[in-house]
Amino acid sequence: MSHEENYVFNSVHTVAAYLQHLSSIQLSPIRTHKSLYYLFACFGAYYGSITQNNVHEGSLNYSNKLFPARFEAWDSGPVIRDLFEENKDCYYNQEQISFSILEIEKHNEVMLFIQELFEQLSSLSEFTLRTISTSDECYIKARQSGMKTNEISMEEMFNEYKHKNLMNN
Repeated sequence: MSHEENYVFNSVHTVAAYLQHLSSIQLSPIRTHKSLYYLFACFGAYYGSITQNNVHEGSLNYSNKLFPARFEAWDSGPVIRDLFEENKDCYYNQEQISFSILEIEKHNEVMLFIQELFEQLSSLSEFTLRTISTSDECYIKARQSGMKTNEISMEEMFNEYKHKNLMNN
């Protein structure tokens, strides 16, 4: 029996390009990766608990994963290696941004979630984003694992973020 993962968006690039759209300046790789980490963790914690408890309002029935990703615990904080290798500068052209806007607008509740959390994250310095993310227990545990990739456990990330309220800090 195969288990197929479900994601709201089929590519991390959709959300990364949308973040560029929301920003008034070109996003740095650090801000992009940390923002994606927080969005992924908070979304998974919140929507994952809704899904587990079978609580759905109207047609809202989302996966607890915003996009496919494997976060690794790098010295600079959580990073998606595939995104880093495919797009080191985190630069998206207008065509990619326009596509991401169309895709994200199909999911109004998710779009509002992304906009609200990214607004909060945008008010923090890159240093603060890095400091907060590298103090997460799931990050620390991955760094101490001794494994080559230092992959952060999604289950541990979601469980940790169920107890945090990043959007109200």
